[in-house]
Amino acid sequence: MYTDGHHVKGTKELGFGLYAKYQEQEYTLAQPVSEEWVRSHGLQYPLSNPTMELAAVECLLDLLDISSLRNFSVTVYSDYEGVQKWLSGEWTAKATNIKILVKRCLNSLKELQKKGVTVRFLWVKGHSESEGNRGADRASKMQVEMDTLSLLFSLLS
Repeated sequence: MYTDGHHVKGTKELGFGLYAKYQEQEYTLAQPVSEEWVRSHGLQYPLSNPTMELAAVECLLDLLDISSLRNFSVTVYSDYEGVQKWLSGEWTAKATNIKILVKRCLNSLKELQKKGVTVRFLWVKGHSESEGNRGADRASKMQVEMDTLSLLFSLLS
């Protein structure tokens, strides 16, 4: 699974995307981020690209949590090294939005562990030749909501 965040500096153009490929079929989730989304998630402006990177991971963990997957392993690739560093405790979150999202992600990871779901985080070079990274990047920049990734979780359950 690949995650990516998107933020055009100096604007409120924000979003995140998820991408997976399974049995030659591509699955994507694209989430543009509106002011309503920001409020409903307890975050505050200004937002940053790292905030969107973590929002993508939080979304994926939530999807895994509500799925009926048990005893399952997933590797999450992100092109922002902070994702792995914050979630491993190697880095300490300082910004309020990052603290909020790291805490939520860590809580989700604990819940997933109880279900036998193992999540591993790996860094992948951004804007690389990785098909998954390019797919997540495209999804993060879409300004329309789209979700075919939930179908994948249904197939795997």
